[in-house]
Amino acid sequence: MTDFCSRGNSKINFQITSLLKNGSVKSKIWTLDEARKLLPEIIEITSSAYKETQRIIEDLESKIHPENIQELKESELQAVISEWALGIAKMHADVKGLWLVDFDNGRGYYCWKLGESDILYEHTYEAGYAGRKPIKEEI
Repeated sequence: MTDFCSRGNSKINFQITSLLKNGSVKSKIWTLDEARKLLPEIIEITSSAYKETQRIIEDLESKIHPENIQELKESELQAVISEWALGIAKMHADVKGLWLVDFDNGRGYYCWKLGESDILYEHTYEAGYAGRKPIKEEI
């Protein structure tokens, strides 16, 4: 996905961080089964927000808008992303980046990103996304 979400946007990342650090939304400790049960809802919410952001971005990139319209569309884009992040946080999952959701398992995180159909990766608290490894499920 070479689009807005992979380009990064520090203003939006700051906004997500601010939303989640105010203390009103708490994380929880997840089992893999619990996280997987919630995943269809996470996928639905994330896919919907992603499609909406792509619609806005395509409009922004395909036309030259008057400044007031440009600002309005940028605000709309930020609102969609903020609503997505807050919606995920209200489910007690952790937003770690744009379209990236982690589930605290007490040892680190189960990690999911847009485009994946299941929770297949985990990482330690210290390693972060770069340290993602396939989940070793206990039998």
